[in-house]
Amino acid sequence: MKLFLAIALLAPAIQAATTPPACAPVTGTAAPVSGWDNTGDNMLSGLSYQFRHVHYTVGDTNGDLSRAVSISGAITFNSGGTYSITGQEMDSNSGQTTACTFSVNGTYGISASGFGFISNPLYPSDMIWGAVSSNHIFVGSTTETASNYNDLFVAAQASASTTVSTLQGSYAVAYMNFPDGDVTDLITAGFQMTTNGSGSGGTVNILAYQGNNPGVTVAEDISYTYSKANNSGTLGFPNLGPAIAGNLTLYASSDTSFIFGGNPNGYDIFLGVRTAIADGSSDTGAGNFSGVYAQAGIDETMAATTNATVTGSLQTHYGNFEAISGALLVHQRILQAAAIPPKVYSYTYVDEASVGFNSGGGYIDTTTDRQYVIGGDGLVRLGFGMTPNLGISVAIQGVQPSCPATGTTPYIFPDGVLNAASYAPYTAGVSQGELVVIFGCGFTSNSGGNTMPYSTDFNGVQVTFNDTAAAIAYVYPGQLAAIVPDISGPVQIVVNNNGTTSNTVWASMRETTPGVFTQSEDGLGDALAGFGLTPLSFLPITVTNPAMPGESVSIYTTGLGDVSAQSGPTGGILGQTFYAPSNPITVTIGGLPADVTYPALDPLGTGLYFITVTVPKGVTPGDVPLVISGPDSETAQTTIEVAAASTSTSSAAAAPTTQRHADVARMFANRASAFPSQAPKGPF
Repeated sequence: MKLFLAIALLAPAIQAATTPPACAPVTGTAAPVSGWDNTGDNMLSGLSYQFRHVHYTVGDTNGDLSRAVSISGAITFNSGGTYSITGQEMDSNSGQTTACTFSVNGTYGISASGFGFISNPLYPSDMIWGAVSSNHIFVGSTTETASNYNDLFVAAQASASTTVSTLQGSYAVAYMNFPDGDVTDLITAGFQMTTNGSGSGGTVNILAYQGNNPGVTVAEDISYTYSKANNSGTLGFPNLGPAIAGNLTLYASSDTSFIFGGNPNGYDIFLGVRTAIADGSSDTGAGNFSGVYAQAGIDETMAATTNATVTGSLQTHYGNFEAISGALLVHQRILQAAAIPPKVYSYTYVDEASVGFNSGGGYIDTTTDRQYVIGGDGLVRLGFGMTPNLGISVAIQGVQPSCPATGTTPYIFPDGVLNAASYAPYTAGVSQGELVVIFGCGFTSNSGGNTMPYSTDFNGVQVTFNDTAAAIAYVYPGQLAAIVPDISGPVQIVVNNNGTTSNTVWASMRETTPGVFTQSEDGLGDALAGFGLTPLSFLPITVTNPAMPGESVSIYTTGLGDVSAQSGPTGGILGQTFYAPSNPITVTIGGLPADVTYPALDPLGTGLYFITVTVPKGVTPGDVPLVISGPDSETAQTTIEVAAASTSTSSAAAAPTTQRHADVARMFANRASAFPSQAPKGPF
């Protein structure tokens, strides 16, 4: 076993850029977030929350920690976007065995969708990005930082009416702990407990995973307390077992459907959701797990080297996902803090694992080695990892924006700016040249599609990104499509309908936000890919017309970022100059790298990028994953049909499409073959 201090002394190569001193006043102030939409501040303003915040700093290449910090206590959100914290800090750098007092002031900002930020209590120049739910739970993580720590922040509104007797029912609990900094001692665990309203949680069977070892089940007798005076209690594990030991501070949401906390003198965190109320009736969200969710979590991927040394790769994330009919369209903004320099990137993917809920609202995702439980009427999902993918995560159902009563005034849904191809969740952000769809209401009373070249005004409707007018592809009352202009971020987006302006929506600016157009027109399933580059020669790849290993295929995308003019014998359509992405773009098909021979922006000005790649030899035949990546992003939402090497395709029999690029872009962005008067909000 290793100690935090020893790791810090032996492996100083990986250190935070600016490390705050242990158990000392935090100095510095958070810079304001430019152009932030703070119309949702009232979701926090004037309220007192209880919180748990854990920080982990990797100290060597094995993944051992050089420092761990936990902070817990009360956070009061004041009017004007400021907060104050009073609580306890446990810091492995302090040399103490018990927590010290902690207090700090900071800033926050919440948009109308509930998405927003809280300045980091330990690193005030960094922001914890996350969201607040309708039942007043906030979850988030710091990703945009030059320092090399990973963190997870969880808070819930306190209630003076919570007592031991009101904490009744069955709860599913997830737990994570770095007890001494040694990556081989990292523990994630899960268990079900039933609180009886009298302080007993009964005997529970804890399924625990430690390091790179298989899971084991440990029985514990647990108890709990709760005090109205300080809005907290304890969750006790008196047997001092190997999985969870001692008394953990216990916090509960105001409706007691969500519990969380950790050891005040340790670096762990637990999260719990109620799955059945005191009378035994179901309180599970199995039938209500749908809509947009905000998420945050910590992940540690374990591996064994050739010399049997166990290593771990630590990362944290925030983001959101949309859940419907057992499929999740997920975006995570991921920080790998131990990389030099720290690596932050976006990962968008589809989890189509069968969400077979049991009586407790749980399911296992065998693709990611995660166990999940849905609780509280579907408002919260929590998860913990199984070897080798350890970790803990929490997702909360977001606030669902609606159109204002004014009717004709344009209004942009705060979560309604999406990639026109993939419909990736809004936390994915936008990039230069990307074709985006903007959902809302009151955009126009004169619907239709623009003609090429796209103008920045369509029947008196304009949309601006940081006051720069964007080319518009089409406008309908509840949806429009536009091309992100050449700007830098963060981005403020406004729609102007014949002199009446909308609310301002904020979006992150990324280098790339790859999205692949699909044949199902919803960003899922088989990609819009085929043989031939120009619209007149394009033959789509289908299950009856698959691609062959070694063949050259074209993929229709958007969001590949900035471009530069290129010329040459292969340049452009019909001899036109073409514009290639300035950022390196990579593609994998069936998990194998594909040679990218021709990435280019459509010279017709549609916001469409097409990529020509060679299907790699050795790909397993079938409907295989198609993954497109930029320097700050990875998109794994779609598939492509690939035949066995000896199979002949039916390309010659396929009917060519006569759609021009602009028609294809508009059709797929609008998710219908004809323009509806009111398009639905979101990809589903």
